[in-house]
Amino acid sequence: MVYVNEEDRQRISDGEDAARALAKMGGWTTQPCDGLFPQILSQYRYSERAGLVLGHWRREISFSKLIEAVRQLRTDILILKPGRDTSRRKTYYLSLILARAGEVRLHRGLRLWSADFDSPLWVVADPRDRDLDPCFFSIRSTGVAEEAGAPFGDPVSAETGLRIADLRWVAEIGGNFV
Repeated sequence: MVYVNEEDRQRISDGEDAARALAKMGGWTTQPCDGLFPQILSQYRYSERAGLVLGHWRREISFSKLIEAVRQLRTDILILKPGRDTSRRKTYYLSLILARAGEVRLHRGLRLWSADFDSPLWVVADPRDRDLDPCFFSIRSTGVAEEAGAPFGDPVSAETGLRIADLRWVAEIGGNFV
C-alpha cells in the first residue's frame, strides 16, 4: 500500500484539474472509467469518441500495468504529470500509450504545444530533451493522431509554442501559473 501525504493529495488535485482542462481543450467529452475498464483505470476518465483514457500520474500505478490495460482495451491512454521545465516554470509532462496495428507503444517526456492561443494543440517530445526521439501528435476531437513532422520550424518557435500551450492550459484550469 502506498501512503498518500498532503503533497500527494495536492498533486492529485492539480492533475485532475489539468486532465479536465486538457479534455475540454481537446474537445473530448469524458466520463469516469466504469466497471468495464480494468480496476487500475478507476480514477481516470474515458472519451469514447476519441478512443482515449485520460488521467494523471499516480505513484501506485506502474507503466507496465497501464501498458497491459492498453493491450486489453486496445485504446490509447494519455497520462499527465505536473512538473517543472528546465527553466523551473510549472508545466505538465505527458506520457502517451498507443494501441496501433496490434502493437502497444509508450512515448514519455512529451509536452503540449500550440502556435498561438487559437491554434490546434499538439503533443510533442520535449525539444529540450535530446535523449527523446522526436515524435509529434496532433490533438483532434477524435483522438491523438501521429504526424510525420513537427508543427514548428525552429528552436525559438518550439520553445514559444511550449510556453503558449502551458499558458492556455493554466487559463483553462483557471489558476495561477507560478
